[in-house]
This record gives sequence, C-alpha cells and structure tokens, in this order.
Amino acid sequence: KIVEEMERRDDVLFRKLNALFVVNKEIIERITQHPPMISVGFTYTWNTPNIKDPFQMIEQENKKSKEQVMSAWKPSVHLQPINDLFNDKIDWTCKKFTDAIRLNDQLHQVCQKYKMFGGTEEAVVAIQEFLTNMEILQQMLGEIETLFLPAQSRLQELMPHVQAINKITSEAREDMTRVSGGSQLTWDNHSESGLRIDGMTVQGNGYTWRSYLSKERYNSGVHTWSFKINGSSSIIIGVISSSDDIPDRNYLGQPRGWGCHSGKFLYEHGKTLRLSEEWSTGDVVSMRLDIDQGILSYGVNGDQIVVLKKMPGIEYRVAVSLYQASSITYLPQ
Repeated sequence: KIVEEMERRDDVLFRKLNALFVVNKEIIERITQHPPMISVGFTYTWNTPNIKDPFQMIEQENKKSKEQVMSAWKPSVHLQPINDLFNDKIDWTCKKFTDAIRLNDQLHQVCQKYKMFGGTEEAVVAIQEFLTNMEILQQMLGEIETLFLPAQSRLQELMPHVQAINKITSEAREDMTRVSGGSQLTWDNHSESGLRIDGMTVQGNGYTWRSYLSKERYNSGVHTWSFKINGSSSIIIGVISSSDDIPDRNYLGQPRGWGCHSGKFLYEHGKTLRLSEEWSTGDVVSMRLDIDQGILSYGVNGDQIVVLKKMPGIEYRVAVSLYQASSITYLPQ
C-alpha cells in the first residue's frame, strides 16, 4: 500500500510537470510569434499652429524591436540546480530567452528518466525539485511576455487638462484683446476752426482752450492710451460721453466729461479734485479706461497717480483740451 501511494503521488507530480511543460511551450510560442516591433511608451508634446489657435496635444508612439526588449530583460528569480544523477550536465544558467527555451526542454527530458525508479522516495523528491524549477521557469517566461504588453495611451486622460489650459488661454487672449482695444486712436477735426493736427500730435492754437476728440468710440472692455507731453502744463487728458461735445473755448471736464489737468487736478463733470502730481515736458502720461468695471486711472512715467471709480457704463470718446501753444503726441501701443 505504501508503494502504491508513492506511485500515485509520483504520477500526480508527473502530470503537473507535463502540464507546466506544455504551458511553457505555449508561452514560448506566443513570444516567438510576436510581431517584431513592440510599443514601449508614448511621448506627448504641445503644438499650436499660431498663437491664436488652441493648444493641441500630439501623441507619438515609441517602439522598440523585440530583440531590444528581450535583451533588456533581467530575471527576478533563478533556477535551483538539482543533483545530476544521470550525468546530463545541465547548464542551469537562464539569462536569455533562448536559455529558457533550452531549459524547458532539458528539464522535461531529464525528469522523464525518473520514471524508471517507480514510486521511490528518491524519485518523488527529485520530481518535486524539477517541478519547482519548471514553475520558476514559467515565471521567467511570464516576465518576458509581460514586456511585450503594449504601452497604454494617456491621451484621453490628458485631454481634460488640455481643454482646461485652452479655456484659460482663450480667456487670457480675450482679455488681451480687450486691453489692446485702445491702441487705435485717430483725432477728429471736431467742429472748431483752426485746430492743428499733425499725425499723432495735436497742439493748442491762440490764447484760449482748444479741444480734440477721437474718431473712435468705446463702449466695452479695457482700453489704454499713452501720450507724451511736448510743451506747457495746461493740458487736460480724459474721456467724454460720445453723445456730448466740448463747446468752443471750453475745456474737458467743465462741465462735461472726465479729465486730468496736468496732474494737478481731476475733473468729473464740473467737480474738481486737487492732486499732488504735476507732469512736465517729456513725461509720458498713460490713461486706462475699464468700461466694464467703471474705472478710469492715470499714470505718469509708469507710476499710477489717481484712480476714478464708478464711471458710468456708456459709450466714450477720448478727449484732450490744450491751452495756448501746449502740445501732446499720442503714442500707439
């Protein structure tokens, strides 16, 4: 009965070993038949045809040859040499795919020799050791086959981030467009006679106030303008409702419009606020009008000097009033 039991155990071990051998051969066949090129990853780059277009995420698949992938394989486990009872001189080294192919066949062949021992304890122990090595060999083959799994694209995962970035940049471009809306300004000859316009430069005439209005009208967004002070300090720079006008020999802000007078006064529809900053010849005066937020602000040579809030949401024209021979030049953005 003991011998019969050992023979049955021996038979079970042989069936397991044969099954492992067959499975290993199937894995070897799949690896051998695998296409020559393997997807090993993806590279993602940004692209935009020009600054006005949305960003695009470009996905490029990276491939390596099957030989390159297998040459980089390093086994995480190692076979355990068994007593060479039959002097088969098995080379237990397994560092390459070809080693795995060789060992799968050799181990299976040598193990078959132990059938002649019947169900002896020595045969059962040896077969168990061969079985363990065949399992290790299957793990090694599985590691190699795993290297052939195609890399997974992350494009769909990254697209929401691309869309979010495009939304931010689109909003930024809209803001830039709104801000740059004031870069266009041309002077209207107005209704007065004797006004002096030379390109971007306007100049007073005679011993009274003269005013100039822009041809452009602005009803939304953020607009900025810059002016160089050429001479005299009697200059008012500001805005006026497009439905209003500045009568002959009157000046901006008295009584209509909003204007800064030489950095010394701020006019608001007839009201006057005294300021402490006075600009002079050569200074660059900037004016910024945010119609949506209702804010009018002024700066001199890059330093802000005054901010006027609660501007009405109406349509405006740029206006300047000049006394005697005073002169300014509009500096395009």
